[in-house]
Amino acid sequence: MKITPTAPTLSLGLDSLRTSENIWHRAGYEARIVFAATLRAPSGRICWQESVEGKGGNYGYAGSIVDYQETLNAALDAATLHMLNSSGLNDALCHCAD
Repeated sequence: MKITPTAPTLSLGLDSLRTSENIWHRAGYEARIVFAATLRAPSGRICWQESVEGKGGNYGYAGSIVDYQETLNAALDAATLHMLNSSGLNDALCHCAD
């Protein structure tokens, strides 16, 4: 049995993910994430599409897994907020029906 969506569907595809670490006495971390966001009507029609970017940074001990995780999470949070604050997405959500 095939389930057909009855509401708009938001899909995200990862376009780019970059991290960097610089080391002096401690380490500075930077991350950048870019994903393609697409909102589709139940019929499959694209109502909205945008490339969304977020950046994050952190400071801590060199090679720290936790610092990398926090940096990547900050970049993901920033990209998500950028997407949710998009006037195009908000308008499309109101008008994305079949």
